[in-house]
Amino acid sequence: MDAVGCENQCYVVADDIDALADVMGVINQCFMGTFGDGIADPGQATALARLGNDGMADYVARYPDRFPSFIASLPLNNMDATMEELHRCMKDLKVVAELPLRRC
Repeated sequence: MDAVGCENQCYVVADDIDALADVMGVINQCFMGTFGDGIADPGQATALARLGNDGMADYVARYPDRFPSFIASLPLNNMDATMEELHRCMKDLKVVAELPLRRC
């Protein structure tokens, strides 16, 4: 299993998540990302949220039995873009939830 380390945190590479779930006995789960969170520039935050959501949607489409959906990441420092991305995720990417997280 490949992992990318960052200080005291470890991030599992997306293609290994299915294998890890098998080892842990997980039947299904829901992805959550915080792409763009903490990015001060609203344009960059919007682009990262969109890129992350598209990536999670692609992965969920590859493993629909394991991952029924994902929790959308939104650029909370740009409310117009947040509403647009939420609508796009719900309509086009079939997201069923969004969890507004914000680091201060």
